[in-house]
Amino acid sequence: MVSLLVPRQLLSAAAADLAPEFNVRIHRGPSLDQEIPGTSLHLSTTDADDLEGLERELAMRFGVNPRFVQVRLQRYGLIRPEAAWR
Repeated sequence: MVSLLVPRQLLSAAAADLAPEFNVRIHRGPSLDQEIPGTSLHLSTTDADDLEGLERELAMRFGVNPRFVQVRLQRYGLIRPEAAWR
């Protein structure tokens, strides 16, 4: 049900589009999910404020709160839990 609000593919595409604006690096690799062919995406940054800014922007785009986006990014494997310095 939650993935209807913020689908994996849409969140990945939006994060990839916005990441450079927030100094968040994009790392691509082969997809680990057989249902989603192509490449996987992982985000990283050395500054928590950059990640928080990206999360706020994504939250506004999807009409949810930033914590919701943070959890979706973690569950979808786009960020690691330790990257969410809150």
